Parts: sequence; structure tokens; C-alpha cells
Amino acid sequence: ASSDALTPLAPAEVLQRADVALGRAKSTDNCHLVIFDQRLHEDEIERARLQGELRVALKNDELTLFFQPIVQTSTGRVTGVEALLRWLPVGKPPIPPSVFIPAAEQSELITLIDDWVIDRACRHLSSWADDDRTAGLTMSINVSGRHMANDELPRTVERALRRSNADPGKLIVEVTETELIPNLEKAVQIFGQLRALGVRLAIDDFGTGYASVAHLRRVDFDRIKIDRSFVAAIDDATERSLGSLLVSLGRNLDLDVVAEGVETPEQLEWARSAGCTHIQGFLYARPVPVAELGAELERLRRPHRAVAPGR
Repeated sequence: ASSDALTPLAPAEVLQRADVALGRAKSTDNCHLVIFDQRLHEDEIERARLQGELRVALKNDELTLFFQPIVQTSTGRVTGVEALLRWLPVGKPPIPPSVFIPAAEQSELITLIDDWVIDRACRHLSSWADDDRTAGLTMSINVSGRHMANDELPRTVERALRRSNADPGKLIVEVTETELIPNLEKAVQIFGQLRALGVRLAIDDFGTGYASVAHLRRVDFDRIKIDRSFVAAIDDATERSLGSLLVSLGRNLDLDVVAEGVETPEQLEWARSAGCTHIQGFLYARPVPVAELGAELERLRRPHRAVAPGR
């Protein structure tokens, strides 16, 4: 719909505006009506600008991966890292993922970016095998919901593993729970093919999409990552109970359970007492570029950084 309905518009313009409003409605939770107005028009202009600059960024190698350590709760040992995409434009301030990822997800750009991330992550994973500080670490990467409807994902991963000679057992492919549910049938097929390659699988942001046990059983997952919203809200008795219930579900299914967004000692204590097998968050380490990862891992090996039972 359009808020300037009294202004004569060409039929093509009417259809274009309706398509924009429809796309926004589909991408907004619990929203069934979107009015095309000046703000939406400006949002579309900004999105198109970001998409154009992202295409250039891909060509000019302005995208890079930062790595955040994932720590085993019982030992304090770093067992893996998550690869997180960053955009560092030349001569400009960094552009946050919260700005450019949504723009990319509204086009085929997100698939191109996923392909880039998969290839670059496998290269790093392969090179780390020769470094005592990184040998044995797992590498978690996120893939978009668009790839859950794309038969090319397993082939893309297979090619990247073959080119880099990386160990597939060290690669963990993550998909958010909210993206898994709408594409469950296709996801089951794609994840089965990834599993056949030896790749491990994880659900990210677990608890936000109301996945049932039946969904978890249909895919042979290795790990669930408890959404940071539950970790941040442990002072609320209801949220704390829900978070603990999610952890128990994962443990009863014999899955690794990672608490995301652990930033305080109290959140760490909750993750430990609830039964999380791993934690990830600023309390231990922020994401760092690959050039700083070795030093960060050395810092995390110091005894005072270990997760002490009963702390």
C-alpha cells in the first residue's frame, strides 16, 4: 500500500512499491500490514546503496573474519572459535554487521558472502593445523537462511574443504533456529549432505524459534547455542528457568551446549551450574582478527582465566 495514494502513479511504480511493502511485511515478525511511505522509501534507497557498496567490498577484499574463542566450561580450555564477519572499508570507519547483514540478506549477496566466508574459513582452518596454538581448534561458521533453500551449499563446502585440505571434522556449520524452522524439509536434506562430508552441525540462537524436540531429532546436530537473551536475563526467575530448561534439553540429547553472550561472573556461574558444556562471550574474549588470535589464545591459557568449578 502507499500513503500518497492521491498522487497519480504509473502501474509499474505501484507494483514496485507494493513489492517493497510486501517484502518488508514478510521480513517483520508478527506483521501483516506495511504501508509504503517516505520512511520505507528512504530505507530502500539506503539498502540499495549498501548492497552496491557490498558488491564493491567483496571485489576489493574489504571483508574479513574476526575470531571469538569458545571455552570449555569444565576446564577453561579453548576448544574452538567462531568466525564472525567484519566489513572494514578503506579509509572509513568499520560498518557493523547489524547494518550490512540485513541488507545482504534481502538479496543474493548473502549467498555470495556465505561462499566467501566458507572458503576463507576453510583456508584458515587448514593453516592452523601447523600451529601449536591453533591445532585442534574447531571453526564455527554461520550460514544464512537462503542457503537452507539452496542445493549448492553442500557442494560449496565440499569444494572449499578440498581446495584447502582442511579437516571437515573441525568445521561446524551453524544456522539460526528462526531460519531453520521455515526451511526444515530442505534443511534436513542439506544437513544430511553436510554430515556425509564429515562436517559438524549446530543450531545458533537456540530458544528464539520454538524448535521442538522432533525438529532436533530430524537433524543429527552436534551442538546448540543458547541465545544470549536468556543469558542476559538470568536475574529474571522465569527467563533463568527457561534457559536452564533449554540447557537440560540439549544435554539430554547428548549435545554440546554453548552459552552465548557471557559477560559477567554471575552469567558464567549460571552457565556452569545449568550444565552448559561451553561458554562464549566478552568475559573471556572479544572477537579478534587472525593476526591477534595467537596472542589471545596464549592469554587465555593463563591459569587465572580458567573456569573454576564453584566460582
